[in-house]
Amino acid sequence: MLWPVLFTLQAVCSGVAHAMQHYPAAWGHYDVCKSQIYTEEGLAWDYMACQPEATDMTKYLRVALDPPNITCGDPPETYCALENPYMCNNECDATTEELAHPPELMFDFEGRNPTTFWQSTSWKKYPKPLQVNITLSWNKTIELTDDIILTFESGRPEQMVLEKSLDLRSDLDPVPVLCH
Repeated sequence: MLWPVLFTLQAVCSGVAHAMQHYPAAWGHYDVCKSQIYTEEGLAWDYMACQPEATDMTKYLRVALDPPNITCGDPPETYCALENPYMCNNECDATTEELAHPPELMFDFEGRNPTTFWQSTSWKKYPKPLQVNITLSWNKTIELTDDIILTFESGRPEQMVLEKSLDLRSDLDPVPVLCH
């Protein structure tokens, strides 16, 4: 069964800070950062590679689930903890904020208390696998500068594949994963 997924993503955005300058058009089409420095000859420019600040990319993220009706709570239901399938006393109700677990709650900022999570519907057709595709889209190329951390509310899924695409899912490439 797939359980809630929490991502902590940090990625660089492609915005240009006010300190960034461009070389003249004859020098190329690349962004160049420069700052003024004092040398023995006087004031001069120090050129360097542009490195935008890291930012939390989850605020620009769109989440899609397939199948779309895989989120618990519509209709209201109880779901079981994976550690103890006989303890099915967790409520999920999409109409009540405190009991809802929509996809938007997949992402928590570090230290957020209480933590939030997305919850799938219960795995009612056991042993047939409960399959969910979670697609995260920024509609632009991003460069990850930190780890992707997946945390599950209870237990890990039996199977999981992380894939990336530069062309909106036409060519999916597996992402190497290091598990702890």
